[in-house]
Amino acid sequence: MPTQSTTSPLIIIVIILAGFVAGYFYYAQIGTADLSEVAPILNIGRNDDLSKFENITFPTKVLEANSYRNLRVFGEAPVQPGFSGRPDIFAPF
Repeated sequence: MPTQSTTSPLIIIVIILAGFVAGYFYYAQIGTADLSEVAPILNIGRNDDLSKFENITFPTKVLEANSYRNLRVFGEAPVQPGFSGRPDIFAPF
């Protein structure tokens, strides 16, 4: 008859305390790091905005070209939703 091995509650408490101590030291090391060395803070001026893009125009001559006018639609447009394929993809053949 096999015997059950039980873990002593003392061992479980020691493991939990070791985890807390290791977590504290890890957190203490992260908290003392100078984050400005890892990621320097950039000074972004006030002139860095999107106002320089407000006068952009689209070249409409592209739409007037013969190659654009000769484009044709193949198939059904607009696409009508429907069912296709097998109803149950996991069903045997």
